[in-house]
Amino acid sequence: MAAQHLSRRGRRHPLGHHALATALAAARHDLPGPAAIAVLSPWLDLACTRSRHHPNAATDPYLPVGNLAAIAALLTPTGRPPASVLDADLSALPPVLIHAGTEEVLRGDAEDLVRRLHQAAVPARLKLWDGQMHVFQAFADLGAFLHAALTTTEVPSQWILRTSALAGGLGGEPRTVRGGR
Repeated sequence: MAAQHLSRRGRRHPLGHHALATALAAARHDLPGPAAIAVLSPWLDLACTRSRHHPNAATDPYLPVGNLAAIAALLTPTGRPPASVLDADLSALPPVLIHAGTEEVLRGDAEDLVRRLHQAAVPARLKLWDGQMHVFQAFADLGAFLHAALTTTEVPSQWILRTSALAGGLGGEPRTVRGGR
């Protein structure tokens, strides 16, 4: 309920950024937050300052960095993207699972996120999928070559359920995450 309230404030962010920003806002307002977060190919630096310099910037087969800048302009009518969650204090976040493809430009955002989470002592895991593009899991119905996206032992939805249950987030009171863990 708290996350729904915070996410209805008219902000328009890519989903990975929004999920993390909403959980951080809930913690700042002393509201219940999620017991776990899973993000697929998160776009966290809407200004593209990091992704412009990533080796995949010129080779991403699905989402070239130039397209990211155009999308960011559509999402930020003021012309100023919101601050990146990568620059925030992430210590109030619950465990985070991150999936990204090795070929996508947002791989750098995913790698930066897991590094920052570890620095903040937040349990985090990054799964890089060899040869895959941005949110390849969404295309799982397109062919057997994506079968691995659905049969991994760490499917994000299963991970969230397992982690939430371990944290007492299912079948009981909502877990409140406050700064400092």
